[in-house]
Amino acid sequence: MRRFFRKENQRFNHEPSQELLNLKKYRLHIGLVVLALLLLSANLYFFYRTSHQDAVEVIPEGRRPGAQPEARARRPSLPAASAQEAEPVLDAIRKTMADYRLKSQTIRKRENAYIASLPKDFNFHRFQFNLREKLDDADAKIVQTIEDRRKNRFDLIISIDDEKSIKVIFYRRESLSAVNGQAAIIIDDFGYAYNDLVQKFLFFPKPLTISIIPGLKETAKVARDAKLAEREILVHMPMEPLNEKFSDEGYTILSGLVGCTVRLGVQQALAKSPEAIGMNNHQGSKVTAERVVMKAVLGELKKQNKFFIDSRTNPKSVAVEVARELKVPVGANKIFLDAEDDEDFIVRQMNRMADMASQNGQVIAIAHMRKKTFKVLEQMMPQLEDQGIRFVYISDLFD
Repeated sequence: MRRFFRKENQRFNHEPSQELLNLKKYRLHIGLVVLALLLLSANLYFFYRTSHQDAVEVIPEGRRPGAQPEARARRPSLPAASAQEAEPVLDAIRKTMADYRLKSQTIRKRENAYIASLPKDFNFHRFQFNLREKLDDADAKIVQTIEDRRKNRFDLIISIDDEKSIKVIFYRRESLSAVNGQAAIIIDDFGYAYNDLVQKFLFFPKPLTISIIPGLKETAKVARDAKLAEREILVHMPMEPLNEKFSDEGYTILSGLVGCTVRLGVQQALAKSPEAIGMNNHQGSKVTAERVVMKAVLGELKKQNKFFIDSRTNPKSVAVEVARELKVPVGANKIFLDAEDDEDFIVRQMNRMADMASQNGQVIAIAHMRKKTFKVLEQMMPQLEDQGIRFVYISDLFD
C-alpha cells in the first residue's frame, strides 16, 4: 500500500497543474505580442528613415557587404579629368546607352559634371552593371553612386586610372519612354506533334502567337491547350510554293483554283481552329503572288472578321496590297528568326528584330517550333525587354 501511494505522489509531483500550464501559455502570448510590436516599430522606423532620405549612397558592388566603417571612409577626391581624358569614359557610356537602344544618347557638359538623360522607369542598376564592364576597357571604374530620389537622378563618380575622375549625372525624365518598340513573334508549324517542346512554347511566360496547320494529327489538341494557355492562335494556311516540295492534307490552297474552291478551303481551315483570330501562310511563295487567288482568300477572311499576316516567303507577294484594297487588317513578317537552325544565327536575328522594332516602332517576326529557337527566346526575350523592347501578341499591333 505504501508503495502504491509513493508512486501516486511521484506521478502527481511530475504532472504540472492546469493553472501552471495556463500561466505558461499567458507568458508565451505576452512574449509574442511584445516581439510583434518590436518588429512593427523597427519596420516603421525603417520606412520613416528611407522615405525622408533624399539622397542614398548605393554601395558599389566591389565593396564587401560586411565591410568595416573604414571601408566607407571618404575617398580623397581625385583631380578632374580633362575633356580628352574623359572621352573614353563618355564613349563607354554612349555604347551602353546604345546597347539599351535609348533614343537620347546625348551627353553634355555642365560646369563640373557631364549630364545624360534616362527614362524614369528605366532599370538603372542593370544599366550600371553593364556600364562597369565597358569602363574596364577604358581603365576606368565607378567609385561612388548616389541616388537622389527627390531630384530623380543618379550621380556617378568615375575614376580614370585611379589618377583622375569625372562626375556624370543621369536624370530620370518623365518625358522619355523606356519602351523603344514592340515586337510580335509568331511561332509556326504547330500540329505535327504534341510533346514537351510544344508545351514549353504554349506555356512560355512571354507573348508568343501560335500558328497551327489545319488537318494534322495534333491540330485540335494544340489548339485546345493554346486556348487554355491564353495564347493568340492563327491558322497556318498551307499554300502552294514555287519550287519547294509540299504535302497536301486537304487544305492546301493551290495555284489557279477558282474563287469558290478557295473560299471553301479557308472556311474549312478556320472551322478546325475556331479560336483563331487570323491567318498566315505556310509556304505559299507561288500563291501569294497570284492576285485572283489571294483576293478570294482575303475576301473570306474579311467576311469572317479575321486578319491576315503575310509570311513573306516571296518578295513579290501581293497579299498586303490586295488586303488593303479590300480593307482587310493585314501585317507582314519582317524577319525569320531561325531561317538557320543555329543558336548564333538566331541570336543575331533577335538583335536585328530588336533594332527594327526600335527604328520603326513595331515589328512582326516569325520563328518555328524548334529546340534551339526556344533556348534563344528563353535567354534573349528578358534581355531585350530590359533594353526597351516590349513583346506583344499579334493583335496588339492592330489596335
